[in-house]
Amino acid sequence: MYADMWHTQHGSLEKIQASDAVLRARCAAVGRDPAAIERLASKWVTVRDDPDEARHELEASLRFPGVEGYEPIDPGGGNAGCRCPGIAGAH
Repeated sequence: MYADMWHTQHGSLEKIQASDAVLRARCAAVGRDPAAIERLASKWVTVRDDPDEARHELEASLRFPGVEGYEPIDPGGGNAGCRCPGIAGAH
């Protein structure tokens, strides 16, 4: 029996690509077409007006499910402390 979907929250694009390479290698080892597995990558997001509040809320929400090694993303706009992926100029 095989999975039909692969879901990751590994962080950086490089880590996701590395995990995908492992998945492809394991598929090859058992003769499975890796294209038959749907891929999904996601990030945790917290949006607040205050970057410190956003950081605090995100860290608190990650403690609940036991997420470890989360890598924050700087969305641009000069706010390196912001953890709001994909939201240009978010503060």
